[in-house]
Amino acid sequence: MNDQYDLQDVARCDLCETPTPCSYCRFCEKNLCNNCQKKHVLDDSKKHKVVPFERRKSLTYCKRHSSNLNDHYCEPCHNPICELCVSSKEHEGHNVVDILVKFKNQEVAIYDDIQELHRLDKEYKRSTFIISHLKDKLNKNSEEMIKSLREHGEDWHREINTIVNNLQVELEFKVSSQQSFLDDKEDAVKSTRTQIKQRVVVLKKILDTKDDKSVLAYESADYEFKKCPPEVKVPFPRFCKQQIGGEQLNKHFGYLKEINATMKEKERNTTEDVNHYDNPEYQFLIDDPQIKTSIDINTQFKDLCSISCLSDENVWVSECNESTIKLVNFQGELVKSIPTKTRNMPWDIAVTKSGDLVYTDYADHTVNIVKGKNIEVQELIRLQQWKPDGYSTKEQKFYPYGITTDSQGRILTADFDNDRIHILDQDGQFLRYIDNCDIKNPWGLCLDTKGNLIVTENKSSKIKKISYCEAK
Repeated sequence: MNDQYDLQDVARCDLCETPTPCSYCRFCEKNLCNNCQKKHVLDDSKKHKVVPFERRKSLTYCKRHSSNLNDHYCEPCHNPICELCVSSKEHEGHNVVDILVKFKNQEVAIYDDIQELHRLDKEYKRSTFIISHLKDKLNKNSEEMIKSLREHGEDWHREINTIVNNLQVELEFKVSSQQSFLDDKEDAVKSTRTQIKQRVVVLKKILDTKDDKSVLAYESADYEFKKCPPEVKVPFPRFCKQQIGGEQLNKHFGYLKEINATMKEKERNTTEDVNHYDNPEYQFLIDDPQIKTSIDINTQFKDLCSISCLSDENVWVSECNESTIKLVNFQGELVKSIPTKTRNMPWDIAVTKSGDLVYTDYADHTVNIVKGKNIEVQELIRLQQWKPDGYSTKEQKFYPYGITTDSQGRILTADFDNDRIHILDQDGQFLRYIDNCDIKNPWGLCLDTKGNLIVTENKSSKIKKISYCEAK
């Protein structure tokens, strides 16, 4: 090797000093480039074993035949062997392969296992994320349940106090009524006793006077006093206690549903199936969906049809057989009412990325765009009507049904009778048709999360997913 290469680390062909040799002769211990390899093996005076350069240290010498390289691999024995070993009785009938092929196959298997382990790691990462989320949710749920139990207990205490107070008031009323009754009876008895005493005094005077005439003229009038006083009975109020405690009390107070932690074995998913769990913004479904807002606008609307969100505060809505589109807020207040240009009912409504209202007018064969900035508080800027060129004949008219908008602000509308989808820009300028997807009577339109167009076919009852723009 020349001195000019002595300090360099780059491997070179030992015959021509070409850098990065591709082969290596194990017997000659020579690095070989592609050209030199062909010449080198033509030398029949020596034995050669040429292997890929990266495998130059992979082959070992046979322990039984020390001058031979282990250039084969016995599958049943799981051992490298040389050519002489292959022909021996020990490996007779065994599946023997070239050791370099075995190396290559093993590398492929290792690489595949690495990829599979990476994928499994994502699965377990997902599982860890879910378990961590469930633990947090369990703790939060426990705190909420304890709070709910205490509040329910306080409610019961309040209800019991109310019951006690009500029973006390009822008892006092009944006692007062009975007391009044007894007072009246007592007064009557005392009055009768007074009369009796007065009568006794009169009779004693007659006896004391010794007046024969008065004695002979006496007629008894005591019959009205001879009746015994009436027996007074008063039923005392009695508190009837209801049995409490045990299962009966638990049943009325409430109870905890039995919950069991489960772990369901599932088949391996593809990486794409679990990537969304890795997203820290991924939102899990809640156990008990709740109504956040309910708008009662029956006094202003009837037979609601289409709806489209302008913002988090306001929505556009339309009504069946009505020619106005109304903007309402989530307090149920009417913000604005827009009549359709032709006073026809809008078949469908949508809102563009820039906040413009778009609607289809089936009877007038048009798509209408209501342009406006902060339309809920300002006057409309303009109402633009769009009708495609070339639809002027009686046989071919534009029949727009469903309408939607995409993330780029484009407007898509279904042309029902002509079996196509029209795509417009946000100003209503025609961009192109979708008429090559064998669409029949398209009606409803929407887009999925990847920007694909979803179309419902009215008469065939088919749903089609259409890719109409380049993937990101």
